[in-house]
Amino acid sequence: MDKYLQDFLGVVVPTDIIGEDCEVVESLTNERVREILAEREPQLYVDKAVFLNSDGKSMVLATVPVTEKMCKGHFDWFPMMPLALLGQATAQAGAILVSLISEINSGKIPLVVHVHNIRSISSKKKAVQKDFIVPGDNMLVVATYLGGKFGFHKVTAVDYVSDIMMGMMEEIAYVLVDRSYFRNGEGK
Repeated sequence: MDKYLQDFLGVVVPTDIIGEDCEVVESLTNERVREILAEREPQLYVDKAVFLNSDGKSMVLATVPVTEKMCKGHFDWFPMMPLALLGQATAQAGAILVSLISEINSGKIPLVVHVHNIRSISSKKKAVQKDFIVPGDNMLVVATYLGGKFGFHKVTAVDYVSDIMMGMMEEIAYVLVDRSYFRNGEGK
């Protein structure tokens, strides 16, 4: 299973992320990601994803290729991924998860309404200097469904580069909004 996930996603998947009872529900190419998410370039960051059930939990593993364009100007002497973009990319992985859970899949757009505790960190033990997410990195976002009801749903997510935890959003709350609430309802 680990080899399939790494081959499809093109990133290292840390071995402790998924449980022994892991089942791939759907592998999502870039085209399928675009069908699910309302964002478009330059604000669409997730490239591909895998929706799976692991030990009774619904999860999405999504890849985010970090580009020069994403990091431009932050900072000129050392480009790195801004926390705002890290948060947006991470929230998109969660939105894919919320959209794919069969009981709540209603064709509505999941919008982030609350984030509790967003961090950009390195989890290297005894690291003297923190690592940063830089152009050329391929980030893995692991989003896990926490639950929800009445059109509100919660996800937690962790970001990795290789097998190093680089960021996390402890709790992302989404509200499902019908396309008709948007100005033209077309999502163009």
